[in-house]
Amino acid sequence: MIQPDHLLGVVIRPTLARLARYRPAMASEAAEALLLATAAVESHCGLRLRQLGGGPALSPWQVEPATAMDVWDGWALGTRTQLVDIGNGPQPFPHYRRPELARALNELTVLGQPLAFDMAQLGWNLAVGCAAARLVYWQRVPGALPPAGDRDAQWTVYKKHFNTHLGATTRDKFMGAWRTFVRPVAVDEGWISPTEAV
Repeated sequence: MIQPDHLLGVVIRPTLARLARYRPAMASEAAEALLLATAAVESHCGLRLRQLGGGPALSPWQVEPATAMDVWDGWALGTRTQLVDIGNGPQPFPHYRRPELARALNELTVLGQPLAFDMAQLGWNLAVGCAAARLVYWQRVPGALPPAGDRDAQWTVYKKHFNTHLGATTRDKFMGAWRTFVRPVAVDEGWISPTEAV
């Protein structure tokens, strides 16, 4: 397990700061709290980087590669290859719908490797896993994320947009993970008072 305050400070916050270069609203206390709660319930903050039972999900956020590819290729990047003649005949060249976001995502990867060609990083590169989870919420949640200290609203958003009705997570499981992993950080960060959410 990664200590929740370390996951927030070393992975979540810097990843969101990188994504905020594309869109400032990507980084917020609400996003930090929701991503921390998601990692808490999905993997006990990184205790598991691969889905139990042999499923495909990877990272502390348990994002499936197919979901990440859908978000990156279908929405965020819109990757397609076009042929560009740079003097020695037509060569394949990637074209991105959102080039600033593509640049931010590729900066998170090892050696700037385009994610479309190296989805294995989803499992072992924590910044890539975090970015994938944030983009899932960015794409699927219309409007603002719930306030950082509002665990009930976080549960609603998580279940509807991330785990979905098909997922195994129950409200009790989410609230237990929130109390164990998120609450101490929420108090330290000032998202809630020490007497709240006991």
